[in-house]
Amino acid sequence: MSLTLIYLLLFLLIGAAFLYLYFVRHRPEENLGGLATASLVILVGLLIPFTAWVLYQQASAKGRLTELGLDIYPGLGSSVGVSTGGPLSQNTWVFRLDDGNEPAFVRYYEQTANTGEWIASSDSPGIVVLRKGNQQLIVAARKDTGIFVLGEGD
Repeated sequence: MSLTLIYLLLFLLIGAAFLYLYFVRHRPEENLGGLATASLVILVGLLIPFTAWVLYQQASAKGRLTELGLDIYPGLGSSVGVSTGGPLSQNTWVFRLDDGNEPAFVRYYEQTANTGEWIASSDSPGIVVLRKGNQQLIVAARKDTGIFVLGEGD
């Protein structure tokens, strides 16, 4: 999980508590219109849930790969950004490679012992395409980053 996002979530929670205490409990003399309500709605209704959702997605990314039947590469670090996609579209997970060894990361997923029922094929350097049934999982590495893209096969 991203430490920056954890700090952002804490900052947003503290900000929402401050806005609530000041504008709702204290009720200042001057009328600020809908500023207080709009600020609370944006913080509590949008920013805080979205940040928490991103942190949840990052925390569950390795678990999702394990559910797919993959062994986790030992040098795979924390998830970066938001995993995209959903049940009806392709999913993408991006991880930091702690060891920074992109070729070793790709070679790890070329070995059948690490991919379970997935069948590996290398289309080009730095990329492995894993296939299982009608699913396709592309594993790639670039600049200390490991990328997994799950979608429908050809």
